[in-house]
Amino acid sequence: MDFRLPQQADVAVCGAGPAGLLAAWRLAQSGLSVALLDRRDPWREPVSCAEAVHAQGLLKWAGEIDPAWVRGTVNGVVFVSPNGTRVDYLQPNSGLILDRAEMHRGLAERAVAAGVQVHFRANVQSLESVGSSWVVRGLLDGVSDFSLTVRAVVDASGPGGKLTKGIPGLESLENGSFDLEPAVFTILEGIEFPGDMIELDFGSRLFPGGYGWVFPRSDKSANVGIVIGRDHLSKASPRKLLQQWISERWPNVSVGAFYGGAIACGQSPRALAAKGVFKAGDSASQVNPISRSGIVEAMKGGTLVAKAIAEWLKAPTPEQRKAIESNLLQDWNAVQGEVHDRLGRAKPAFGSIPDHVFDKAARRITNIPLVKRTLPRIFFTTLLGSPSLLWRMRSLMGF
Repeated sequence: MDFRLPQQADVAVCGAGPAGLLAAWRLAQSGLSVALLDRRDPWREPVSCAEAVHAQGLLKWAGEIDPAWVRGTVNGVVFVSPNGTRVDYLQPNSGLILDRAEMHRGLAERAVAAGVQVHFRANVQSLESVGSSWVVRGLLDGVSDFSLTVRAVVDASGPGGKLTKGIPGLESLENGSFDLEPAVFTILEGIEFPGDMIELDFGSRLFPGGYGWVFPRSDKSANVGIVIGRDHLSKASPRKLLQQWISERWPNVSVGAFYGGAIACGQSPRALAAKGVFKAGDSASQVNPISRSGIVEAMKGGTLVAKAIAEWLKAPTPEQRKAIESNLLQDWNAVQGEVHDRLGRAKPAFGSIPDHVFDKAARRITNIPLVKRTLPRIFFTTLLGSPSLLWRMRSLMGF
């Protein structure tokens, strides 16, 4: 799918995850020339993600969903408390288990069809401001330098990217404002698990500050992983915790390779655009702070950035361009950021829920008829087990 890298374009999109793919596609649809750059094919290397999304959210932001992107339908969740009490919650057709490789490939093909020039052997290393343009520099095919002159840049390079370092007003991991958390997962073969349910496990012993997940991939395989709070990283290795969980829970299954990564969970009030550089997805920390979901969130961010850049390039004055850059954060807050901000403020309390509170809530919820279990009821039953915790999480209620 790689094309010859152009020397000039209207926009360079750096990073071909969900945010970059959506931004490139939408920008090309608006009639702009777009170069989409990544150091690898976006469908070849696993990412630290459990591959589940809300069905309606994906449909709204990705447009038409290719059946090849979907491994299966999610009809509910099994919550597991620290002592092993299982709480079933049913919600038919609420979610999808994705084949991320096929989705990324499909979105890339959609972008190419719209006119995007893609190159997935372009390792972007720096941005240089030259007059009213940006020069994107990096290494092509691992051997030769390249430079690309553009009018605007999308930084969708992920949580480890440092492209915006040194650009005043823009986020960078260097400033420590991100809640960057470790996640690790593997694929288990020979696992017995319902193909239409996902499982979320809680407890301070194996999942301190986070949770474990089981997401089915087929009748006999599942994506199994954990994410832990960054405050616990010095005390526990996510990989060792995952290995321990697997050995205790599924001692006789076939364990695949382990994959790890960082999840940027901290919603920030800082700008998402400045001087023609726009941020989206994980590089903008557009991840749900508590659930750590980021696929649909990245698509939202990429779509908003594409709309803003199309307007920015048409704006006749520097003042109007600066206003568009400032408004991007407002647009994100209206769509998702305000919710993320509330969740982020409640996260420390949520991550510190004692095991006995989870266990007590699980026992209570199992006494509620299955058809009457709702997510708000499950949530507040858990919080009511600790009045002080309920007060600490008052930001979720807007207080």
